[in-house]
Parts: sequence; C-alpha cells; structure tokens
Amino acid sequence: MSSQIISFRFLQAVTNPVTDDHVTVGVLHWDGEHLRFVGDSSKVAGDRGRSTLARALVAIRMQVDACNPAKPSLLEDVRQVFPVAEGDGSLLRWAEVHRGLTSNSEQHFKDLLETADLADEPNATF
Repeated sequence: MSSQIISFRFLQAVTNPVTDDHVTVGVLHWDGEHLRFVGDSSKVAGDRGRSTLARALVAIRMQVDACNPAKPSLLEDVRQVFPVAEGDGSLLRWAEVHRGLTSNSEQHFKDLLETADLADEPNATF
C-alpha cells in the first residue's frame, strides 16, 4: 500500500491566560483529498466558556466543510487548505503543523482523536 503525505494541527483552548494553561479541543487533518475536523467543547472543565467554545467549534466546522475540495488537490499542507491567523491574541490557538506519511489517512485521523481523547459533537447545541 502506498503512503500519502498528511498534515495536521491541534486546536487548543487557553484555560488560564495568566499561567498559559491550555487544553486540546480539536484537530484539523489534511491528506491531499479530505480536510477533516473534530472539535470537543467538553474538554473544558465545568461550564466556564463551554457554550462560547461550542459556537466557535461549530463555526470552524462550517468553514472546514466549505473548504473541502470537490476533487483531490495538489496542496500538501493544511495551512494552504485552511489558513488561520497565526500567533497569540485569543483564547483559542492553533498549535504547530505536523506532517508525516501514512498508508491510511482516515485511520491516522481516528488515531489522533483517540490520542487526544476527543469526541466529535457535530450537532452541538448552545
């Protein structure tokens, strides 16, 4: 089975801006054909900002759906497919982009979700 290039990045919510504590609340994954995103607002303890986070994750999901190409693309990096503002200034931050090779990009995405302990909430209500 042939390998394909994948790139991905995690989305993190800052839980304490003074100490810069954060929790991973999402992952964005690109394999040259499919742009995948899962966001999980339940990763934020208690209800502190959870409804605002859930709305942000829904908005990101909608943008991801709009960015998904109709056919395979020559773009190799998630930054090209789904550009985001880099740097600080928000309580949501995108982590660095990671790249690699895999023979099964869908399984790689599922493995990332398991590793980060993320569950999709596509029908989140607020």
